[in-house]
Amino acid sequence: MLDELSSNDAFKIYALGGPAVLFMKHYSDPSFFVPSEDHEVFPGHSAFIVHSAQIVNDPTSSSGYAAYSQKGANCDVFIYGPYVFLPPGTFDVTFEVKVSEHNEGYLGTLEVSDNYGASIICKGDLYGFDTPANTWRSYTLSLTTTELRSAVKFCILTAGISDVFLDKVIVRRVNQSANTDFGTNT
Repeated sequence: MLDELSSNDAFKIYALGGPAVLFMKHYSDPSFFVPSEDHEVFPGHSAFIVHSAQIVNDPTSSSGYAAYSQKGANCDVFIYGPYVFLPPGTFDVTFEVKVSEHNEGYLGTLEVSDNYGASIICKGDLYGFDTPANTWRSYTLSLTTTELRSAVKFCILTAGISDVFLDKVIVRRVNQSANTDFGTNT
């Protein structure tokens, strides 16, 4: 049904909200996110599947809670999900992350994928020389898509050499159109 609607020129995407998309017949205006028009916020403590980690009280985070992966306890996927829709356009995906004391080396990877993780759209590696300790920091990955993306997953992989905290992931639409499919990769 989704393929039929997205390929039918009579139906356009009216609104998106997390794992839901609403089509409208003969709609021609730009689609919007619910509840905000140009972005969605996914809290680390409630929107993701937490793998080998936990949710902790963190008064320095925006909600007072954060997803937390303890140093040495996890050397792979820390969080992933929430499997959402993205309409065609240009997007900035910002991960709000904090890490504990660490060395200058590889700390982990931020990743955006499609099709339940089968296709990596963009990713960025975190290194100690570029990541201050015990401070929330925004890491932004950019992507463009020419088609409706379904089952988009945001993921953090950790090397296990530092505590890693996730406050939230913000998906902001920069432009409502795109001429090519592209994603940041470091």
